[in-house]
Amino acid sequence: MYDMRERNKIYYNQALLLLINFRIIMGLNNLPILRVPPSNQDAWIVLLLSIPYVIILSFPLLFLSNKFSDLSLIEIIEKLMGKIFGKILGAFYILVFLYYLTMFSSNFVEILDYSLFRETPTWATASLLLITCVYIGYKGLRNLARFGEFVIPIMIITMFIFVILGLRNYQFDYLFPILSDSTISQINKGAIIIGLRFVDILIATMLTPYLANKKELNKIYIRSTLFSLLIILIIVITIQCTLGTEFAKRINFPFLTYTRLINFEQTIQGFESIYIVSWIIGNIIRTSGYLFITSVSLEQFTGIRNDRFIIPIAILIFIAVQLIKDRRPVLGVNEPFSQITLIISVIFIILIPIVLLIAYFFRKNKL
Repeated sequence: MYDMRERNKIYYNQALLLLINFRIIMGLNNLPILRVPPSNQDAWIVLLLSIPYVIILSFPLLFLSNKFSDLSLIEIIEKLMGKIFGKILGAFYILVFLYYLTMFSSNFVEILDYSLFRETPTWATASLLLITCVYIGYKGLRNLARFGEFVIPIMIITMFIFVILGLRNYQFDYLFPILSDSTISQINKGAIIIGLRFVDILIATMLTPYLANKKELNKIYIRSTLFSLLIILIIVITIQCTLGTEFAKRINFPFLTYTRLINFEQTIQGFESIYIVSWIIGNIIRTSGYLFITSVSLEQFTGIRNDRFIIPIAILIFIAVQLIKDRRPVLGVNEPFSQITLIISVIFIILIPIVLLIAYFFRKNKL
């Protein structure tokens, strides 16, 4: 385990970009904030208010990762709760990683199928995604981070260029009236829900042992939270000012729809292709990251090398994507996936970490 961590050491910029990518892909793929209370023109205010909630809700796990910076989340649980209860809770967290990996894969495949490759069957799209992710997973976290260090800035820059190119379509009246149709309780409820949707604190706690400088964990996590949410804020305002909140919350791929409103001049023909390619790669990086983390969590649970699990996990995800995506859409469906995700977040980001925090304070003299 130690040798693998040494081989997969990642640095500040790499970890920062990976976490930013994991978050903003949600904004580029789908904007759940448009569907949470108050679900109106004040969505951008809800997103701003969610920033402190994200940090507050992440505090228990962030605190524990700082105290046990050489251990991953699965190892911290076992250290605090003992071998038996630690294994049981660890198994549940592994199921959570598998759930998110399945949802993210299904989400991306659905977008590709309905927006770009309409004639391509789900099995083909899912196979291409997962084969690519398996290859990257075998290359390890360090190579994934190096790849992301090159691609993620390109994706962000092209996104900003799209935002600027669409300025002629902006109607800022769509943002008004401010706070007239929303209550404080609705805005707070929406901010908390959005805070719970950002589950990357789980990934951050799994990545901590791989950081070259573990003292930078807080700086990486807080800055990635601020940068990513501000980027998503720009996306939200762009969508609201062009498509309108009422229309945008009824479609599955608002930012992709927005990009198709832009008329490119002859001099920049082909620019849309650059964005599409970088966006696809951004999704592959997120899926590969979750695949790697899931395989590592299984290694720590079973003692078997993580690379033995990468292909079996991919096969399992492939089957799940086939079963889920072809039966009902993943995006835009409030039930059951949104409710399941919210329940998972409450349990595994708030409740269990609080129990772990209490266990730490009771046992810290013995650890």
